[in-house]
Amino acid sequence: MEQLKVKDITILVQKLKASGMTLEEIDDLPIYLGKDDELNGIHTGWCINLLDTNDKSEDTQYFVEMINEDYANEKLNGKGILIS
Repeated sequence: MEQLKVKDITILVQKLKASGMTLEEIDDLPIYLGKDDELNGIHTGWCINLLDTNDKSEDTQYFVEMINEDYANEKLNGKGILIS
């Protein structure tokens, strides 16, 4: 797996535009960053995922639950971006 690069974010934005999302909708997507509780350093980004609370797959619901259970996060309601 290669480190996440800006081009990966650009590719995701292009896919979202191709799917019919407007630039305003894309601009308003919240971003969530993977972290560890120790906060003991800077961590490399490896993946970027579009999350959608309407996607009932087990993996997506796991990420949504993790986001929504963390008291420091704003709740994800709809779509968002996870960088981990």
